[in-house]
Amino acid sequence: MGLEIERRIDRGEPAIATSTRDAKTFGDLVQPHLDDLREVGKRIGRSKAASLAFLGRTLGRLRLPELDRERLIQIGKERAREGAGPFDVILVHSFSRFFRDQLQLEFYVRRLAKNGVRLVSITRELGDDPMSNMIRQIMALFDEYQSKENAKHTLRAMKENARQGFWNGSLPPVGYRIVEAAEQHGHRTKKILEIDPIQAVGQG
Repeated sequence: MGLEIERRIDRGEPAIATSTRDAKTFGDLVQPHLDDLREVGKRIGRSKAASLAFLGRTLGRLRLPELDRERLIQIGKERAREGAGPFDVILVHSFSRFFRDQLQLEFYVRRLAKNGVRLVSITRELGDDPMSNMIRQIMALFDEYQSKENAKHTLRAMKENARQGFWNGSLPPVGYRIVEAAEQHGHRTKKILEIDPIQAVGQG
C-alpha cells in the first residue's frame, strides 16, 4: 500500500483514490463501502445492507465537513427525541477507521463494551469470543504499523518530488502561481511554481 502511494505521487497522481477523494457527502461513501465488501469477497447480508441503506437515508445528504463529533451527538439527541432507543452498535468500514493506534482502539472498545455498545467492522467480521478479541488486537497492530509505513513512504515521495523542483500541491505562496511543467509522469503533468507577474507588480 505504501509503495503504491509512492508510485501514485511519483506519477503526479493523488495519493488517495479518486472515488474517495471526490466524495462530498456521507452518501458518497456508502457505495465505496459496498464495493470494498465485494472486492474482498464478503457477502453483503440483509442486516448490513439495511444498516447502510438507513445511514444513507439519514445522513446521506450531510456534507463531510459537517460530519463532526458535535453533529453526530446532535443527530443522536434528535433520534432520542423521536423515540429511538439507545444504540448498541457502532458500524465502521474497518477498525483502522475508528483508530489507527492499537492502544486507543482497545481502550475505547472496552469502554464501549462496558456501556453495552459493540464496535462492528463491515469488512472484518469478528465475534465476541477471546479468539476474535485477539485477532482484532493483532489486526490493530498491523493497521498501526501500516499507517506509519504509508506516512513514511508518502513523505519520502513528496520530499523527492520537491527536491526535483516540482510542487506537491495546496495553495501557492504569496507572489507565486502554479503552472504545468514540461515533464509528464504517466497521464499526469507535473506542476511547478513561478513568480506571478500580477502579484509581483503589486508588491513592487
